[in-house]
Amino acid sequence: VTVDSYSCLDPGIPVNGIRYGQDFSIGSTVSFGCDSGYRLSHEEPLVCEKNHWWSHPLPTCD
Repeated sequence: VTVDSYSCLDPGIPVNGIRYGQDFSIGSTVSFGCDSGYRLSHEEPLVCEKNHWWSHPLPTCD
């Protein structure tokens, strides 16, 4: 995996879930949903910050 100076690493996809968005550049957002019968731990999208880290951890589908 290569990371350039303008992006974050792939945040992954929650087990029993789906990711919306494939752009991991700084300032971009990705959001998530869960399969039927599962609930997302938090609805807030992840934002790729200037420090190359996502704004918070990957949500879970419980």
